[in-house]
Amino acid sequence: MKSVIVFIYCIFICSYSFCQPTYMKKLSFNSQGGTYSYAGDTIFDLLNFDVFPSGNTLFQIATQSQSRSIYKIDLQGHNIFPPIQSGYYGGLGRAYSSAVHATPDEGLIYAYNHASWVGYYFEESIITKINSNGNASWTRHLPPKTPTTGQDIQNTYDIARMANGNYACLAMDSIYIFTSNGQRAGNYNFFGPGYLQAFSNGDLFIQCTGFTGRIDSSGNIMWQTSNQIIHCDTTLYSLNYDTLYKLNGMTGNSISSVALASTSLPKILLLKDGGWCQYGTSSLQRFDSLGNLKWSESFQLPANLFGEQSDGTLFTGGTYHSKLAYPFVDLDFSAYIGTIDTNGRSILDSTSQISPGDANDDGILEFGDEVYMALAQGSTGPNRYDSILDNGPQYLDGADIAVDFPGNNNRGLCLKQCDVYIDGVIDSLDILYSAYASLSLQYYTPWRLKGPNSISNNSVLPYFSILPDKDSANAGDTVRVYFALGNNGILIDSIFGLAFSIQNYSGTWVYGSLDASYLDCSLGQQNEINFKYVSDGDYFGILAARRDLRNAYYVADTIGYVDLQIAPSLSQTTDIYLNIWSFKAITADGVPIDFQFDIHPIHANRMTTNISEIGLDKIQLSPNPANYETSIINLPEANVEIKLVDLLGKECLTTNSNRLKSVNLNLSSIKSGMYILQMTDENHSKQTLKLIVE
Repeated sequence: MKSVIVFIYCIFICSYSFCQPTYMKKLSFNSQGGTYSYAGDTIFDLLNFDVFPSGNTLFQIATQSQSRSIYKIDLQGHNIFPPIQSGYYGGLGRAYSSAVHATPDEGLIYAYNHASWVGYYFEESIITKINSNGNASWTRHLPPKTPTTGQDIQNTYDIARMANGNYACLAMDSIYIFTSNGQRAGNYNFFGPGYLQAFSNGDLFIQCTGFTGRIDSSGNIMWQTSNQIIHCDTTLYSLNYDTLYKLNGMTGNSISSVALASTSLPKILLLKDGGWCQYGTSSLQRFDSLGNLKWSESFQLPANLFGEQSDGTLFTGGTYHSKLAYPFVDLDFSAYIGTIDTNGRSILDSTSQISPGDANDDGILEFGDEVYMALAQGSTGPNRYDSILDNGPQYLDGADIAVDFPGNNNRGLCLKQCDVYIDGVIDSLDILYSAYASLSLQYYTPWRLKGPNSISNNSVLPYFSILPDKDSANAGDTVRVYFALGNNGILIDSIFGLAFSIQNYSGTWVYGSLDASYLDCSLGQQNEINFKYVSDGDYFGILAARRDLRNAYYVADTIGYVDLQIAPSLSQTTDIYLNIWSFKAITADGVPIDFQFDIHPIHANRMTTNISEIGLDKIQLSPNPANYETSIINLPEANVEIKLVDLLGKECLTTNSNRLKSVNLNLSSIKSGMYILQMTDENHSKQTLKLIVE
């Protein structure tokens, strides 16, 4: 029976030691894509930490822009009541909260120090008691201190709850005593700055200006010292160089000592079991009560350890700065809090980035990341619901810090970055939200950067072609722009899909997008392809990727098109180019595929012209796309030479109209792909049309 009890006890201890849940929560964010964002409200310091009788946690932060907030959270990081805003800095005044402490009724008490320049300068200090619902129970002003200048100045530095339920407030000129309902009950002749610690018998430990020691409930000095004193709850320690002395609280004498095993880390946190942690901005060492090292950890995020929670986890927080490779952009300063378990393990260990969307983890958020999200479809992992913000799922910068998915680096993917909708599932919602958010944020590169294993000779790279169905168009005309992969000369051996975004030339020549569609092709039939089109007027993006997460082989075909309309009025006749802002194509293993680009311009006329061309607005191909035959109709009454050439300029078919108004072309011997139909009349006037052979 005894062995069973021991076994159960061991299970309990192991569960406590190894299964403590840890979290990481984003407190706030300050990020605007494409612009520099001032981070003053998201770079913060932890100022105060305490634990409620229920085991919940109290902490206070102060941001770089001087605002302060007080939080009460449970052991999973969830807010129990809304944060209390308790500080600001303005042109006519400032305020800051100090001495934040939990109270036995699950409320808290703090001092609110306020300064004003309105009328005349003054400083005041207000003690505020908050109940368990987060509402103020009472507020009391401390008496002002008037220096020789005649100005009223008063500040409070710390508050301690005494054994009889009263509160001792260490202020600029005295220690003021308030009863539990906020009534003045006397004062002691000690003054700050400094801090207080209350003992169970009614005594106080004080470390303030000119005095460090213990006084009794009547204000009489029991003992004092010149040593530096630190405390854990009501246990006092003296830190002297590399030795930590435990003190007898009644006499101030040392009762035991232990040598610090390491003095390289600048800060120390005493723990309830008599051990301690020593830490810096990114390193943490845990020691037992005898000074033996239990574990040592380094974190990818800068962490400032601040307290021990009721379940033994360590409370930390700070600011993570994400600097992405956008032109002129330095963004996403993200304030966070988190915990570390009793073995040093934490979500911090697998956390490296903030904003989702950079699905291939190359430091560039762009529309081309869509194809990686398509490859990651169906993956699941930790969701990023932000319980501190407590406003439901968001996307991009509103989310919690990203945590690795299982199999995070499989097939070249960064799954936590693919989860743009932050719900723990990678699906069409992630593609949708990322598409609109990243459409115009890409790092501009007109050619894909080649990987280290790619062949440098462009002549052997496959083509990605942007082919308008008209070389010339007038203001108000509709132009169908086709997208082609490969050609008759260079096939793509294996491809899963691609995503790209295109900027309209200065955004002024396109009146609006009319239609977009995916075509059955060698990449896959329409029911096999995930096709997505988005547009915001100045940009549009296309995603085409296989649903089965497999490769297509020997691809050389036109995959789809988008219909665009030339603006009804143009300031001048111009040649229009479509600028590629983002292009990514990958295999089903996530390996990038390099392309060379073939972008055909459109000659846009400001108005209808008298340029001598063969029926500029009349000649048509029907059908187009075509399988085995197509007809050229509305030909002029002239002898027109007709040539069909591929994208490399190779002549595939030649005929003559013989003054007929329509000519049939037999395409049975022509391979699938995009072709150029060149027509020249007896006066050497020329016209070209694009023909798709399926």
